[in-house]
Amino acid sequence: MDQYSLIDRDTLEVWEHAEDHPKVFICDKRIASSIALLNKKGYKTLASCGGHYRIEWDGQKDTMIYVLFDKDYEFDSIPEGFTLTDTHSIESYTELFYKDKLKNRGVLEKELDEKANKLYTWVESLPVNKERND
Repeated sequence: MDQYSLIDRDTLEVWEHAEDHPKVFICDKRIASSIALLNKKGYKTLASCGGHYRIEWDGQKDTMIYVLFDKDYEFDSIPEGFTLTDTHSIESYTELFYKDKLKNRGVLEKELDEKANKLYTWVESLPVNKERND
């Protein structure tokens, strides 16, 4: 399954094919619309992750959705289930295991999709950043 989307650096539109649009950056599909809209509204992002169903190291217990910003922004709120860190990011962890068993992929994907939807709803509610560089 293709898990990434491409976002045009100039227009901040989400695209399917890189060969058609050379000025793109890669973003996880689950949160591509949120990342594009954050940047359109003037909240510059440096990195992000939409959460993944995989174990990358021994002892890993969770996966996360996060957005790393280029600086601290003054947000009146953050998405439900997310925390604001002191490193210019918002993040939300999702447990990979339930009662010491790896969760079913469908269950975990649904949990991540629900969090991604909360992120998008929050992004939609944000005002345009007055400090943005058009």
